[in-house]
Amino acid sequence: RRSERVGLVMPNGPHMAVALVSAIAGFVCAPLNPSYAEAELEQHLTGINAACILTLAGAKTHASSLAKKMGIEVIEVEGHGGKFAIKGVGRVPEKDNVWTGADDTALLLHTSGTTAKPKLVGLTNRNIAHSVTAIKDWLGIASGDRCLSMMPLFHVHGQIMVFASLAAGGSVICAPGFDSEKFLGWLGEFQPTWYSAVPTIHRAVYDMVQPDVSSVMKGRLRFIRSASSPLPVQLLRGLEDAFKVPVIEAYGMTEASHGITSNPLPPL
Repeated sequence: RRSERVGLVMPNGPHMAVALVSAIAGFVCAPLNPSYAEAELEQHLTGINAACILTLAGAKTHASSLAKKMGIEVIEVEGHGGKFAIKGVGRVPEKDNVWTGADDTALLLHTSGTTAKPKLVGLTNRNIAHSVTAIKDWLGIASGDRCLSMMPLFHVHGQIMVFASLAAGGSVICAPGFDSEKFLGWLGEFQPTWYSAVPTIHRAVYDMVQPDVSSVMKGRLRFIRSASSPLPVQLLRGLEDAFKVPVIEAYGMTEASHGITSNPLPPL
């Protein structure tokens, strides 16, 4: 039923992205960090009152065994090359089952806890759609754009970037996370037109290219986005000099579905 809460405990990648988009279409989805210790995961599963969890078949995690011990249904996602299957589903769909509505809760997320301990907040489909539309418009994302997704998909930053890309009819490269050894290769192989990250990742990228800025191959990049914490001005300018594209800084909060405000793209 669409009021039921589905815990998502999966590593970054295409399986996680597909599971995320699927779960919020019909249920209340609560993506959780797969690196949580068992006690933390148990606390969060209890806090969200999960009816079931979605996990990746074969993943090295204690999520499945813990959920079974707690009496929570476990559904495993498996697949390769774009083909996916789910295992462990014993329910018969209700005849009156429908998609979630605009004012139904789509995501349950924990805040970053910068001012106090993290709080659980709910975002409706309307919240998410407003944020996605604003970000898409601010950045001029269109069907020809391709996002390199490296941010955790249990965090609102990564989630909204995927949604904004899909809403624009664009494509998403679902990386397992930021990898300094593979990053420049991804730019060349997959030809993304943009990526969004936190300042710590931008610093790692800048330090990596700094020894020989003249050799940087930006591929099809047309802009770089930064959010989640302030980006030092010197780092912003350094990235722009290295990649010859604008760096757009944005501000958001988990409670506001990430898209609150953004610097504009420079005039064409």
